[in-house]
Amino acid sequence: MLLLPFPYINPVPLHIWHFQVHWYGIAYAVSIIWACIYLKRLLRSYPSTIEPYVVEALVIPLIIGIVVGGRLGYILFYASGYFLQHPWEVFMTWQGGMSFHGGLIGVIVAIIWYARRNHLSALALTDVIAMGTPIGLFLGRIANFINGEHYGRHTDVSWAMIFPHGGPLPRHPSQLYEAIGEGLIIWVLLYLVWRFKPQYRMRHGYIGGLFLLAYGYIRSAAELFRQPDGWVFDGTPFAMTLGQTLCIPMILAGLYLLSKKPQLVKN
Repeated sequence: MLLLPFPYINPVPLHIWHFQVHWYGIAYAVSIIWACIYLKRLLRSYPSTIEPYVVEALVIPLIIGIVVGGRLGYILFYASGYFLQHPWEVFMTWQGGMSFHGGLIGVIVAIIWYARRNHLSALALTDVIAMGTPIGLFLGRIANFINGEHYGRHTDVSWAMIFPHGGPLPRHPSQLYEAIGEGLIIWVLLYLVWRFKPQYRMRHGYIGGLFLLAYGYIRSAAELFRQPDGWVFDGTPFAMTLGQTLCIPMILAGLYLLSKKPQLVKN
């Protein structure tokens, strides 16, 4: 059977004094800088009710929300038993262990806090942040692939790979599927709506709802190829992976925001 070789890339590309710089850290840093530049240009070219300067002001609250929410989400959703036995490792984020769904909750909390503090619409802020989120998802999945983690299920397709930590059987490179789906496809979808459908751009919550719905469906589909992190209702006709289960609230929230038909806001 024809297999694609797994391209070994050093998971720790940089050493600065006694500190190791991992691909995750690089992905986070590049994502934040790239998203910040992209969103400011987007808001100048195709304005919303949010001014471009708000993007920079939101960076620190969003970083805190991503890191704290992502870490707590990983602990609660995927590894609560392990961290009960090893509580001192809770703060060792450089060893990996971040949850997108937890990070999403942290980002929502940061947006609500900033919106109330500055008398802005939380839904309008959510729309803007949703536009930049696919950048982080794309680079994060590429980092997953480089690290050889979150690999796919066993398969015999010609583009299968044998991952260093995935045993001897060939597997789907599901990280790349997710990079394309959660990153590129959602980015193109949101950009087209933002640019060519100003009536939706000015409807607070619409873009955010579209992101939630698109991510929920694409991640649920990707879970069919990804090695499950856990099961819910295992052994029953209603069995779902933990990732699919966590996407259900996102899909419902997305459908609600898209069907809510809020009052149009003039620029």
